[in-house]
Amino acid sequence: MKAFVTGGSGFIGRYLVRALVARGYEVVGLARSEASAATLRADGAQVAQGDILDVPSLRAGMAGCDVVFHVAGWYKTGPADWRNAEPINVNGTRNVLRTAFDLDIPKIVYTSTVAVFGDTHGEMV
Repeated sequence: MKAFVTGGSGFIGRYLVRALVARGYEVVGLARSEASAATLRADGAQVAQGDILDVPSLRAGMAGCDVVFHVAGWYKTGPADWRNAEPINVNGTRNVLRTAFDLDIPKIVYTSTVAVFGDTHGEMV
């Protein structure tokens, strides 16, 4: 089984990549930077250089995969620049899902972020 993983060098993604590799999956991780690529390689994944906002890089990395795990996302708490959230979390997710659909990849697992709730003013959601 061949899996494509976005966000594979992040907090959740690293555990996912390691678990998939341990189960015998061939894992391709999307990496925006050399540091992310090094993390993915250290965890046993192949690397596809690219970004969820760059559809050609998604197509190249996803080609031939059986499943896509979309774990990448923008997440900050506090007064960080929230304007990054929509392009990454909305448009990037749309790019991942459309590309997987266009490539006839039969399975997609999507992990969202607590940032969808916005500022909860300390309230539990």
